[in-house]
Amino acid sequence: MKEPCQFYEGCPLFKFFETSDREVFIKIYCKGDFTDCERRARRMAGLDVPERMLPSGNMLEAIVPQASANDDTVQMVF
Repeated sequence: MKEPCQFYEGCPLFKFFETSDREVFIKIYCKGDFTDCERRARRMAGLDVPERMLPSGNMLEAIVPQASANDDTVQMVF
């Protein structure tokens, strides 16, 4: 199995996704062809990486759905 990206552990992007969605990004980028990850490229170049930047370089936009008092989830769209 291919070694994951050196920035995989602790990537702040994962906190914005449900487990199933997060696993897609991990499979494609973090443990796949992470050379296509804009987050990694920026970090390797010593540039700031916005927390909401996707591996594609697009930015997440938050939509807070109407939810019950017990539901603190935020749906992310891009």
